[in-house]
Amino acid sequence: MFFTINQGFPFNGWERLIMSLVIFVMIIAWGGILQSKPWAKSLEAFRLVTMSVLFLSVLERHSMIEWTGWTVIITALWCGGSILWLSMKMARAEAKETAMA
Repeated sequence: MFFTINQGFPFNGWERLIMSLVIFVMIIAWGGILQSKPWAKSLEAFRLVTMSVLFLSVLERHSMIEWTGWTVIITALWCGGSILWLSMKMARAEAKETAMA
């Protein structure tokens, strides 16, 4: 959200609109996770990958990063770690529900 609303970055209107739409998808996914909806995990994983690729491609397009730099490595680790954590958390919740039934 910081990159989306900060007017100091040289992003055009379309890039800001797309990043805002991905933030909106994040809100929907988190709401689904809080309500234990079955589609929420897939939507959040999709959102994580989409936001990571979008973030890196927009920064690279404006020459703010290099594809071989630490920003790419840290973003990839963050995205992968988030998906792993999400998968483990949802699997644990499903195991609890199965055990209670």
